Amino acid sequence: MSLTDLAAIASIISSVAVLATLVYLNIQTRQSDRNQRSMLIQARTANQVDAWLLTTDANLAAALVKARSDPANLSEVELYQYFAQQRAAWTWVQEAFFQHNARLLDGPEFESVVASLKGTLTTPAARAFWAMNWRSYSANFVVFVEGLMKSVAVAAPRDPLVRWKEELAKVEAARLPASLE
Repeated sequence: MSLTDLAAIASIISSVAVLATLVYLNIQTRQSDRNQRSMLIQARTANQVDAWLLTTDANLAAALVKARSDPANLSEVELYQYFAQQRAAWTWVQEAFFQHNARLLDGPEFESVVASLKGTLTTPAARAFWAMNWRSYSANFVVFVEGLMKSVAVAAPRDPLVRWKEELAKVEAARLPASLE
């Protein structure tokens, strides 16, 4: 075996090693991407849960209920509470919009944000908030929200307590009698 043959074999081995390294790096990059997306979704979820838990404060909950059922009669303090909660919620939605556009948030995660926003946009109070505050948000986000607003009608407020009782009645009606359990 000549020196040239050994050099050719070494070159082939080197090429295989480089290829193996590239495959390994590709696997690591994909794993890192999955981990970052997972951490992003986990952080978004934690932030949303924290925001929802804050709305259990009795005074804020009362203001939110009134904003949904009787928005024209909010007091100044209730309006402030409603606006603070809405600013936080809209900032969260805008951040999801940015993350979606950067391809960091996609599929079911972003669809759930859009579904939630559509539900919010059915309320007169949310639309009034938007009309007064849209200038605080990015131009692309404003276009996105305005498009959603055209696709969602304002709905008459529905008392969640009435709906809760209706759903409980359905569950009770579907339950097996004690003798069949």
